[in-house]
Amino acid sequence: MSRLARWLVIPVVLGWFITYNKHLLLKIPTYGFIAYAIMGGPTPPYIDDAIFKHHEEFLKPGSVVLSTPAKSGTTWTMYTLHMLRMRGQPAPFRDIYEEVPWLEFIYYPGQSMDDRIRHLNTASSKYPLRVFKSHSYPPAMPVRDDLKYIVIVRNPFDVAASAREFFTNHGKKFADMWGGFPPNAGEDEQMSEKDFEQFLLGDMGGGKSIAEGLAIDILRNWWPYRNRTNVLILHYADRISDDETQIKRMADFLNLNLTSSEIRSVADQVTYKEMKKVQEKVELRHVFDEYKDQQLIPRDVFILRTDTGGSMMQRGPKRSGNDELSPRFLQKLQDILDKFLGPKALEWYKNGGRIPYEEDLRGQ
Repeated sequence: MSRLARWLVIPVVLGWFITYNKHLLLKIPTYGFIAYAIMGGPTPPYIDDAIFKHHEEFLKPGSVVLSTPAKSGTTWTMYTLHMLRMRGQPAPFRDIYEEVPWLEFIYYPGQSMDDRIRHLNTASSKYPLRVFKSHSYPPAMPVRDDLKYIVIVRNPFDVAASAREFFTNHGKKFADMWGGFPPNAGEDEQMSEKDFEQFLLGDMGGGKSIAEGLAIDILRNWWPYRNRTNVLILHYADRISDDETQIKRMADFLNLNLTSSEIRSVADQVTYKEMKKVQEKVELRHVFDEYKDQQLIPRDVFILRTDTGGSMMQRGPKRSGNDELSPRFLQKLQDILDKFLGPKALEWYKNGGRIPYEEDLRGQ
C-alpha cells in the first residue's frame, strides 16, 4: 500500500469509528454536544426518540403515555397520574421517575437500546396500569388504538421563562457527562437573555429552532388527533383554575371509576403546597442508582443540582413569561407562534379553556 493510500485510510477508519461510537464525542468538554449533534446525535443528547422503533416491546396494551413539552407541568401530571392509579393512597416511594419512567431518556452515554428497553419494562411492571412520561410526539411516537395518551401544554411564554431558569439548575457533572449540555448548568446566574435567545430561538439546523421543535411541534403533531377517544388534551391553566375537574377528567378518561372522595384526596395531595412537602420525591435523586451500583455513572452525578434546595418545582403557578422576558424576546417567540397557529388555537395555547376543535393549525 502506498504512503498516500495509508494516509487516506486514516480518515475513513476514523469516520467509521465515530459513526458507530459517536457518544465518545461527548467527552469533549463544553462543546461535545455540538460535535455529537453534527454527527447525527439528538439534542438534548440524553433524549432519543429512536426508542419508539421498538414500542411494542415496552408499551403494552392499556399503557398510558403522558406526552408534554418540557416545563409544561410534566412532573405535576406524572405525580397526579400516579396518585390516580393508587386511588389517592400511594404506597411509599422515593422518586416519581422510578414509578413513571421517562421513555426516551438515555441514562448514560453509549447505553444500548436493549438495556433501555429492559429498564422501561422493569420500572413499569410494578403496577397494573403502566404510565410513562415522554417529551416526544407523533410521528416519532406511534399512536396506537390500544394505548391512551394524555397531552398537556402550557402558555409558551411561561414555558420559556421556566426553561431559562431550569438550565442553570442542572448539575454541572451531569452536563459534563453529556458534552456540556445543557449550557450554563450549575451556574449561579441564569443564562443571559441574549444567549438564551440564541439558544432557544436560533437555527439549530434545517431552519428550525429549539422553540419550534419543543414548544410548537408537539401541539401541531397532536392536533390532528384531538378528536380521538384515546387522546386527552389538557391545559396547564385549566389545572390551575379548577384542578379537581381536570383530575376527574383524567380519571374518567382512564376508566378508573374513582369516587368523589378519592378524586378530592388526589386533588388535595397534588397542590403546589402539598407537593413542596414531598419535593425530594420529584427531584430525580435516585434515577441513576441502578447504574451507579454498576459503576457506569459516578456517585456524585445528579441530573439536578443538590445545593439549591430543589430545582424541579420552581415558582409553580406564579410564573409569568410576560413579566420575566423582554418585549424583544416575547415578540420573536410570538412571531414563531403566528407562523403555525390560527387565532383561536393561539388564544387557547396561551390561556386554556375550550379547545377549538374546529380550527386546523396552519400547515396541517
